[in-house]
Amino acid sequence: MLRAPTRRVRVQLAVALLSCSRIPAQQKTLAPPEFASWLPITPSELQMKSPVVDPNAGAEVLVWRVHVVDELLSNNDLQRVLYHYVRLKIFDEKGVEKAATIDLTYGDRTAILEVSGRTVKADGSIVELDRKTVYKRDLVRAGGRKLKAVSFAMPGVEPGAIVEYRWEERQDDNRIMYFRMHFQRKFPVERVTYFVKPLPSRFTGGYGMYLNPYNCRTSPLKEENDGYTSTYVESVPASRDEPFSPSEPNISPWALLHYQMGERRDPDKYRADLGRNTAG
Repeated sequence: MLRAPTRRVRVQLAVALLSCSRIPAQQKTLAPPEFASWLPITPSELQMKSPVVDPNAGAEVLVWRVHVVDELLSNNDLQRVLYHYVRLKIFDEKGVEKAATIDLTYGDRTAILEVSGRTVKADGSIVELDRKTVYKRDLVRAGGRKLKAVSFAMPGVEPGAIVEYRWEERQDDNRIMYFRMHFQRKFPVERVTYFVKPLPSRFTGGYGMYLNPYNCRTSPLKEENDGYTSTYVESVPASRDEPFSPSEPNISPWALLHYQMGERRDPDKYRADLGRNTAG
């Protein structure tokens, strides 16, 4: 279960960050390269005839990349920015229908910006998404859950086409201690990769960033050449809305990204040491 940071932890991190007032603020990180130009599509992706994760799926996500950047702004406020990139393959009319409208859900104190997209047909021709067709709406999911969404219909979707869309998500919020990394969408996903760039250590007073996966197995953390650290999950089934199912964190694959003071300790050793110290 996700838990809010204790008052003591919030105060410790706040003090560490406030001490940055004597340090030049972190520069705003540039968007990843795939937000300037689309990633190349391979001939094998264009020629795919059937899904990999779910043989009955009408559409499947080939690539889902998320760059997560924590920033300290000039007024010492914190901001988390996410850059999402999705590549979706359409296999049949069922997939065309399911991909007819794309919904990007978001919560309070979150903004969806810079939405763009394109449809690459099997013959290689490209149809760009008209940004004027992007709109906001309210959704009602199973169990009466209400969500806000930015929605749009991709143009020229047909069997054999590849649909690509990307967007920027800003969380203008100082509740930055914890972050849920989602690995599941309404389509099956071949691979979802997160690239994380936390606050520099000089801004956090000894706090490091750590990862705890749930209901999935993440790849080992890998340091990239551009300052990001990456991890991925493969072969993720599509999400399903059911009225009386357990809550999403109990059944869906996700990971908790969190700041923590000092080095992470082995859980078994920690419990043994705690028991010994308590008994002694």
